Amino acid sequence: MTLPSWQVAQLAAAQEGINFLWIDGEHGMMTPEVVGAMINAGKCDATPLVRIPDSQTWMVKQALDLGARGLIVPMVETPEEAEKIADSMLYPPDGIRGYGPDYAARSWGLSCGEYSTVANEDVFFVAQIESKLGLENAEAIAAVPRVDLLFAGAYDLSIVRGRTGE
Repeated sequence: MTLPSWQVAQLAAAQEGINFLWIDGEHGMMTPEVVGAMINAGKCDATPLVRIPDSQTWMVKQALDLGARGLIVPMVETPEEAEKIADSMLYPPDGIRGYGPDYAARSWGLSCGEYSTVANEDVFFVAQIESKLGLENAEAIAAVPRVDLLFAGAYDLSIVRGRTGE
């Protein structure tokens, strides 16, 4: 969803057969407040996944602290980068995520202690492959523990191939 509207998120999540909401924080014009509202508005049976603009640790932490159940991270190019992202998604001792779970815990309907354990087990990581280097390393990226899914960024890959938009 690129439209920054919690109302639209709520309507979409309530539709039969919708399993997840892709909240686009990369190309959608969204503030953290809007992303948080969309995550919570769409909590029916749809899992809120947030595509963050970049793989910087603070962006990972912010989206998860808002209550995202998973992240879609663009332009993942190497297994080392995927490992760093995965580490930033998890609380110690499994990772390096800073501890500030109050909002996310409430969003998930858990206490802070419960959230810390459950989040380390359940947070979903989608590595988006959008470059030639990412394609070359796709198998190695997929082998990184905690990478749950690879997603091909079709338009960026079409540009890399010299076939914009195909």
